[in-house]
Formats: sequence, C-alpha cells, structure tokens
Amino acid sequence: MAKRPLHSKIRRFLSRGLYSLLGKIINTKLKNDEIKTDHINRILITRLNHRIGNILFLTPLIKALEKRLPNAKIDLLLGADFSALIGQMPNVNKIYSINARSLKNPLKIYTLIKELNSNNYDLLISPTKSSGSSNISQALIKSEYKLGFREEKKVSFANVVVEFPDNNHEALFPLALMNAFAGEKITPEPYLDISLSDNEKNEGKEILKRLTGEAKFDDKIIIGIFRDARYEKRIADSYWLEYINELIKAGHNYILVDIIAPGSHKITDEIFSISFKNLRQLASFMAALDFFISADTGPMHLASAAKTNVIALFNKTSPDKFGPLGGNDRIIDINNKNIDEVFAETVNIINRTK
Repeated sequence: MAKRPLHSKIRRFLSRGLYSLLGKIINTKLKNDEIKTDHINRILITRLNHRIGNILFLTPLIKALEKRLPNAKIDLLLGADFSALIGQMPNVNKIYSINARSLKNPLKIYTLIKELNSNNYDLLISPTKSSGSSNISQALIKSEYKLGFREEKKVSFANVVVEFPDNNHEALFPLALMNAFAGEKITPEPYLDISLSDNEKNEGKEILKRLTGEAKFDDKIIIGIFRDARYEKRIADSYWLEYINELIKAGHNYILVDIIAPGSHKITDEIFSISFKNLRQLASFMAALDFFISADTGPMHLASAAKTNVIALFNKTSPDKFGPLGGNDRIIDINNKNIDEVFAETVNIINRTK
C-alpha cells in the first residue's frame, strides 16, 4: 500500500491545528429546531476532496435537495474544479474549488472566503464526518443554518446536527442530513446520477459509432473496460490481458473497448481503444455502452452515474462501502478465484442482464 505523501501529512497537521484554534475562539450554539425550508434560497455544500468517486458520492444528496427545495440554488466548495462533471446538474449554480496549492497563497483563500460570504447563504452543509477541512470552512463561512453530523467530544461548527446513520455506503449516509428539514419528508433516490441530457447521450452514441465503424448495434453487446485504479485497488495489466483474451475467445457478439486513462497506454491491438480528458464526455460515451467493467475506481462510479450496467472486480476494498449502486450493477470478488471462474461469472451476469 502506498504511503501518504509528505504534503498530505503537512496539510492534515495544519488543518488539525487551525481546527483546534477556531474551536477555542468560536462558540457555536446548536439550534434544536428543524430547518425551516420556506426561506432557503442559497445552499453551499463543502467537500474539500479531489477524487472523482467522492465527488460523485454527493449526487444523491444534491438530487434529494433538488427534490425537497426545487427553487434553491446549490453551490459547491470542492477540492478541485469539477464544473465539467457535475456543474450541469439541475439546481447546481456554481462550483468553487480550493486545493493543497492554495495553502501557499493565503490571499487567494481570503478572497475566496470573502466571495462566499457575499453570497449570503441560508444553508451550509458539511456532508462528511470528521472532516477537518469541511469543518473549518463551516467556521469561516456565514450562514443561518450550518448542517452536519453529531460528533461527541469533537469541536463542531454546525448549529444543526443529525445522528450518523447505520448505512455503510459512503454515498448514502449524507442522505441522513435530509432528516433535519421541517415539514414533508421525501424519499431520496439511493443511486448516483449526473443528469446526462439526451444530447449528451446521443453524442456518446455517435462517438461509439465513429470508433467502431458500426452503424447499428442491434445484435451486439458493447463492453467498455477500464484498467486503471489507485494503489492496492489496481489490477495488473497481465490479469486484464488474460481476462480480455477470454472475452475475445468466447466467440460471443461482444464489441470490446479499452477505455484508457490519460497518460496510460492501450493493452492490445485486438480491441478498440479510446481516451477522454473531459469526464462528462467520458460519461456520455459510457452511457452508450451495454456494460462497463473495471476495478474499484472513480470511473466505475461515473459509469454507474451514467446509468450503464457496471461489473466491478473488487480485490481489496469493501463493496458495502464503495460498491456501485445501480440497480443492475454487479460485483465480482476476484480474491481466491482463478481467471476462468471470474470470466464465467462475468458471462453469467451479462446473459442475465441482457
């Protein structure tokens, strides 16, 4: 397992120090009342993270807020600029970003906080537990309501808190925050969704047609394969090559596409290959596929959010916490299984789904 880089350790140390200092000088009083929604017009969600999966995990909460507060504008403060990924979702107004490099420029941070405070937010949401960066942003940004999870024996700058739920999945526990709202309760949709438009889906289909030279795919099954993943979740290319060769040898009506991560390489000339820099365009292409196969990785969740059938090969992480959430998404635990067993399970999933 890769060690945490030095800059990350330094950032965490500084974050804890500032967090403790703010806790001593800011006295936050809990509001025991529920959040009254009749005057909630501006919302800010803070999630200072730069990983694709963690940002996509915000989409169930965003969709729930859109359903409960259809006229409210939602801004997001993230750890990277994900405007191209989720900035086109309904009710998402603006995405702000701040990253580790910003620590070298205090004036930039001050200017950003000043702009955020000028927006006069009615509701500020920290959708994670024990996040120093999100809690610091709650301390520095003005809002009538500051919503978060109850944490005993820890400094909190939220003035409305809810109990942390028993649900294990990282994308679903933020939905418990919806219990803080007064009045009619809604039933949130427990899946990822980036709200691709019909035009975006058609664009993905056209890219697929140009790539394969096929005008129609009536009797074909289009399968995208993504081989990259972080740290211990990564599956060796030698494994992927053997797996792909099994799919080729099967003789089924499969069209295989190697979706290559930027800076990586194609694995074989025997199948089609393509790469994208724009995540939303990648999602549009994914929507044109019948199946998407990968390890536990951000693009796995992106495919699920694009409503593509996902087959996830898990080797280290917990499927209960990080698995894909689509109704037809399936997980194969590849530990203690040979390639023939994994391939057979893959074909069974494809046959049952199609």
